[in-house]
Amino acid sequence: MLHLLQPIGLVAMAGISVPVIVHLWNLRRGKVLRIGSIALLTESSRRLAWSRRITQWWLLILRCLLLLFLALLLAHPYWSRRVVSGKGWVLTSGSAGPYFMLVDSLLKAGYERHELEDSGNYWVGFSRADKSAPAEMPFYVFTPGLASRFAGERPVTGRAVHWYSYAPVDSASRWIQAAWTHSGDSIQVLEGSSRSTGTSWQRRVVPGRGVEYEGIKVDTGVLRYRIYADGAYRADGKYVQAALRALRQMTGRPMEEGDGGWLFWLSAKPLPAITGYRYIWRYAQGKERVLKTWMSGIHLTKEITGATAGEAVWKDGYGRGVLTREGQVYTFYSRLDANWGDLVWSGRLPVLLQGLFGEERADRDRRLLDPRQVAPVETGAMAGSREAGSEVVSDLRPAVWVIVFLLFFLERIKAFADGKGKA
Repeated sequence: MLHLLQPIGLVAMAGISVPVIVHLWNLRRGKVLRIGSIALLTESSRRLAWSRRITQWWLLILRCLLLLFLALLLAHPYWSRRVVSGKGWVLTSGSAGPYFMLVDSLLKAGYERHELEDSGNYWVGFSRADKSAPAEMPFYVFTPGLASRFAGERPVTGRAVHWYSYAPVDSASRWIQAAWTHSGDSIQVLEGSSRSTGTSWQRRVVPGRGVEYEGIKVDTGVLRYRIYADGAYRADGKYVQAALRALRQMTGRPMEEGDGGWLFWLSAKPLPAITGYRYIWRYAQGKERVLKTWMSGIHLTKEITGATAGEAVWKDGYGRGVLTREGQVYTFYSRLDANWGDLVWSGRLPVLLQGLFGEERADRDRRLLDPRQVAPVETGAMAGSREAGSEVVSDLRPAVWVIVFLLFFLERIKAFADGKGKA
């Protein structure tokens, strides 16, 4: 396909008007005709006769073509063609599970196999492959459909994608999430169970005492917290209070209001030099911005602008820290407000807080997503049935130079022949 690197050079094509105007302005003096009688001629009818017509057609065409190709030369023409380098890519994470026979058949048909770079987040790995693969190269993707492996913004692509998800071998798991002292001779255990349909929790009391139960440290203390919310953030404090009550009811963990544990500072006031708390949660201050992103499967519509500082604990779909940690201080770059997202209504707030209070076990999550939720959004801009490959570019300027010299040579010969004929 023909392309122009500098299309503005075609403006020079307007120069073909010069030889046309020259030829149209070619005025020739008329011939004198001798007649037998001049009785019918009067003094007023005596004038010179002129001839205005295009002559030397071939010379005019050669000069116009010469100017057109000079303009094309200024536009830097080149020719691009696609060289087929493969039928497509097969992206896998591990052995491809039950689809190994399909993968083998695709490889025999000429597809290239590639491993997803980021096995912790399949969407991130897909986005990297999407940027590095040739345009229009179709993808066949084979990954487990674990919900914990898909986080952030759902990718958008212009290529054709066939995504196959499956349940891993360990499609169900049970584990001990936490343990607390129940009485002098018993321990309360929070046990988690996850399978493709969801994750459930149950509490049970087991006999025993000590500092450890099945590899989990037994918490012998009481989780204390204090909530400070003023002004426009009073409702935010109620959301935190409700989440902590739900967490206590769900886990049976000993919790009470008091100093010494967590301080939730929900205020626009600067955080004072407070002592006596182990951890502090505070709001980041700054200008709010409207956006559309996700955090742990929760839709966010607003965030606080500015660079985040510290270790990112919760991230949005762009990889930016929504909750960061610096030492014992956690900074939240959003708000616990329904106008800022779905966090307070999603039911995930107690679960996320439990992840802060104790050991988080996201690797145990065995929930599966529907394949329609996994596949990227296809825009159709480059998707199709055309063969994919790499683009080869050829510079056409040397060929145009040859044509220009050839036209100039022919124009000089024609002009010399016409001038000699007139002489």
